[in-house]
Amino acid sequence: SILWKASAGKDAVALLYDPVDNLIYIADNSSNLVLAISPSNGAVISAIQVGNNPVALTYDPQNGLVYVANYNNESLSVINGTELITTIEVPFKPTAVAYGDGILLVGGEKVVSKPYSYPVVLNYYLAGIEGGKTQFTIELNGTPEFIAYYKGYAIITTSGLFNLVKLLVVNPSNGKIVSEKSVNVSFPTSVTIDPNEGLIYITEEYPYNQIYAISFNNLISTPPILSTTTTTPTTTTSSTTTFTYTSTSISSKTTTQIYSSTESAVSSSSSGSSS
Repeated sequence: SILWKASAGKDAVALLYDPVDNLIYIADNSSNLVLAISPSNGAVISAIQVGNNPVALTYDPQNGLVYVANYNNESLSVINGTELITTIEVPFKPTAVAYGDGILLVGGEKVVSKPYSYPVVLNYYLAGIEGGKTQFTIELNGTPEFIAYYKGYAIITTSGLFNLVKLLVVNPSNGKIVSEKSVNVSFPTSVTIDPNEGLIYITEEYPYNQIYAISFNNLISTPPILSTTTTTPTTTTSSTTTFTYTSTSISSKTTTQIYSSTESAVSSSSSGSSS
């Protein structure tokens, strides 16, 4: 049964639980607010003013800080409890954010076409921030929509033309793309990962209404790195890998599909630029 029901603002787009401060945070996109809410009764404890159009939230379990991606401000707001303590500028409009192993990963996009020109041309990026400073920036092939961490690797879903979804595996210690694979998923709505089994789950919106399970081991040929180990990806060659994934619809119809995906040839010397 429902324990309580409360207002989530005008345009709730992201949700996060902070176990240290025992607070629920809601990003209210149209009001430029992050609401700090009591998990016991839904009462709004604080309405924290952040940048324009907050779209994503993440949490640093080491220091209890909450990071807010502000799309139209090209910035991150940093919250401690119910207080905004600082703002970090990023060189693009952030669309996704995640924290792991001491590194804050921020994905986003930037308009590079001339003002009022058509079509609008965008470039897509992933930046790694540590200690408030950008350690690396790499260019991607589509809008980074979701970021998840798994045993020292960052997993990013991107979508581009015709909503073609790609799964990228990045070593955040050096900003190198280790693996890049296309998946047969249209209009993804969310992604999460099982840290015990290494399974990546992706949901797909109407009219498909599917949830996909993909094994991390099918994305990368080398074992996951430990959080205390710095590993530089070795040179790989292009290859086509066929593997299976399970697609389960919301109506409980389950199918197993097989598809091929070409792994990018990424050497240890290829990179993005540091900022």
